[in-house]
Amino acid sequence: MLEIIQQFDESLALFFQSIQNPITNIPMIIITTLGDEGIFWIVLAVILFFFKKTRKVSLMLVAALGLCLVCNNMILKNIFSRERPFVVLESIELLIEAPSSYSFPSGHSVSSLACATTLFITYKNSHKWVAIGAMVLAVLIAFSRLYLCVHFFTDVLVGSLLGVVLGIVAVYAINFAEKKWIQLKKK
Repeated sequence: MLEIIQQFDESLALFFQSIQNPITNIPMIIITTLGDEGIFWIVLAVILFFFKKTRKVSLMLVAALGLCLVCNNMILKNIFSRERPFVVLESIELLIEAPSSYSFPSGHSVSSLACATTLFITYKNSHKWVAIGAMVLAVLIAFSRLYLCVHFFTDVLVGSLLGVVLGIVAVYAINFAEKKWIQLKKK
């Protein structure tokens, strides 16, 4: 079964290599850069922290990113130690600098979907454009990793699913902590 998944992943990586072109290469490089080290989401969390009305959302984003760092980058990537497409398939030529960490799960996908899920849960009723915009950006960042051949499809798929779960956990953890804090202040 794993061999079939690997063959599927390799076929898709070669497909994405074949559709690269000067018109879409630059936007994909820019989009993937927004996900480097979670920079877009970190900057957003810092900006939101300066406003009392959005401080809680900022803390949710920080919690989501912290969960991603620990669960994905420190634990899962080291457990699975999966090589990246450009290592496995020597014919792949990269358009960006070669990432040095392992491939599975995709860190860009995990962090982007975790933060987008956090924003979606928080703003789906009040500010739908924020919720939708965050999800669109997260999906584009995840897709850019496939397009640029730095991740296999299953890296991005599992990373995205894990990101959604960690985003939900972050929202509930901060809401739980807030309720406990309010209870302690009343005593």
